Amino acid sequence: MRALQKTGVESPSSYRWTRVLLAGALLTVVGLIVAATAPVIGTRGSEMTRVRQHIGGASVVIGWVLLGVSIHAVGRGPPE
Repeated sequence: MRALQKTGVESPSSYRWTRVLLAGALLTVVGLIVAATAPVIGTRGSEMTRVRQHIGGASVVIGWVLLGVSIHAVGRGPPE
């Protein structure tokens, strides 16, 4: 760990938070796509509209939580 600090390379835990940040962003995008492409109620194939909207909405909220937690962890500067 000390060698990583001397070379200026980020710690392995920041890589983990970067992956969480990426996962949150991707989950948010996928949730928006799922919710936005749900058929309009009353048209053919609209039996699953509410389910798709709920799945998409839940994905967006979970993605936001992951984004918030990881931004908080990665965005903090070094202790002063």
